[in-house]
Amino acid sequence: MADRGARIEDGSVRPSWSILYLLCALLVLSAPPARAQAPDSAQAAPQAPPQAPPVGFAHADPGIAVADTLPARLPELDVPALLDALPGAFVYEFGTLGWPDAWSRDALPPHRTALTLDGLPFDDPATGRPRYDLLPTAWLEPPVVGAGRHGAPVAVATRLRPYAPRRPLTEIAYRSGSGIQSVMATHVQRRPRRLFGQDGVLGLLGGYGGHAAQGEYDGSRLRRGRQLLGRLRYAQPRGAVELRVLHNRRSLGAHGGVLPVPGFSFESIYARLVASVRDPGARRRTVRTDAALTVRTRLRPGADPLTASAFATKAFFEYRLPGRDTLAVASRRAGGRLAQDLTVGAHRLRLAA
Repeated sequence: MADRGARIEDGSVRPSWSILYLLCALLVLSAPPARAQAPDSAQAAPQAPPQAPPVGFAHADPGIAVADTLPARLPELDVPALLDALPGAFVYEFGTLGWPDAWSRDALPPHRTALTLDGLPFDDPATGRPRYDLLPTAWLEPPVVGAGRHGAPVAVATRLRPYAPRRPLTEIAYRSGSGIQSVMATHVQRRPRRLFGQDGVLGLLGGYGGHAAQGEYDGSRLRRGRQLLGRLRYAQPRGAVELRVLHNRRSLGAHGGVLPVPGFSFESIYARLVASVRDPGARRRTVRTDAALTVRTRLRPGADPLTASAFATKAFFEYRLPGRDTLAVASRRAGGRLAQDLTVGAHRLRLAA
């Protein structure tokens, strides 16, 4: 039989190539797997259980948004001027910044409109009148008009902007002209903070607003308007908490109305440029603080968040006519609100109390 190996001069036999291939194959198969070796693509990786999205903070109420642009970028200085663009709207405008303008829709009385800020009432505790004049317009999202609440057939819902930049942000909005000066400044920061063994994000917001207006008539001047805002937010995947304080302080004229021109046949006709007013020395002063604490969490995994809020309002109003009359009203109000969103098939419901 012929030898498959090749003989050399010393008489030994060189191993064939097939034997070398077999030895290499055995070495490769017996080698331990490297640590950086990629896993087998044919083997299915274990699937992580699906996680619910973070609870986050409440969104705007359902309804019709009056604009698609932030109020800070629009020429209007108050919310009633923004609402004037809606069909069927009528604005009771005094023409001077700081005066209590009102808004009506479909011929309803102005006081039949519910006004909310972040889902909580923002009306006068003593009279129930919506306080559009005390809203920080430049810090708001576009107002939303929707279904009524608190016994009113229509509601205007306003919310503070979320202010969630990745880096510290400072904004200043300044307007001047036609006897008006208005400046509103905000500063916001977000920082990661770990609490109770869970990672979270802490958000801090501070704002200052200063306003003044000469007014068209004697006794209509906005002498001083100040707004202070502080908001603290902390969010984790399973819950979120928010503390907000809004303070308003202003002093402005309170004349009793424009007088008609003497000698005219109709008392309802007056000359605007030379008109005089009744009680031009009257003044009114308003001091108001609104505080709210809101907590959002899930009652069970996968459920829609439950929102619980507690709020308090402290207000002081003074009307003074030197030498004749002085009227002062101090009021306090506290309350709470619960809201639970539900998903039923393709529909979403909200239960609120």
